[in-house]
Amino acid sequence: FSNRSLLLTGASGYIGRRLCERLVENGAHVTLLQRSEGAVPAGTLPVVVPDWTPAGLKRALATRHFDGVFNLAAYGVHPGHRDAEEMLRVNTACAIALYELSALSGSSFFLQAGTSAEYAPAARHVPVAEDSAPETNRLYGSSKAMATAGLLAASAGLDAHLIVARIFGVYGPDEPQHRLLPTLLS
Repeated sequence: FSNRSLLLTGASGYIGRRLCERLVENGAHVTLLQRSEGAVPAGTLPVVVPDWTPAGLKRALATRHFDGVFNLAAYGVHPGHRDAEEMLRVNTACAIALYELSALSGSSFFLQAGTSAEYAPAARHVPVAEDSAPETNRLYGSSKAMATAGLLAASAGLDAHLIVARIFGVYGPDEPQHRLLPTLLS
């Protein structure tokens, strides 16, 4: 990604922070799309979008072009974040809008960070497969599954390459305290 212009959402999160560091280390020109003011890593350009809606994203990105987009923004990862309207807006509507905006501006790829929570619990212990049933009973997982379905539908008519990476079992240094390993260690 050296000398490429990249947009990153979710840079304040556990995975986004590390991805941002790696992109900057590798010479990318990283723009961070953020919902609020805050400290940003050196070598990045923040763009604050307090109105995190499809219309707000469109206003913020109307004249911008990026070679690629990493969408790691999500609401509902933390157990205390359970506002249904915000979850559907951020995880579903804004993800689809961001993909459409990036494709129309000429981005060559859009990476959507999905989650293992997009899959419904299996009736018996079997490995999860790509065609496993989507989550329909839990808001976070179903909002992310709806985003994946909407992105796949939108990608049929757009040129930007869509990548959905469903992330399973994240753990490591500085993991949030509500996660399993920090809880066990404390």
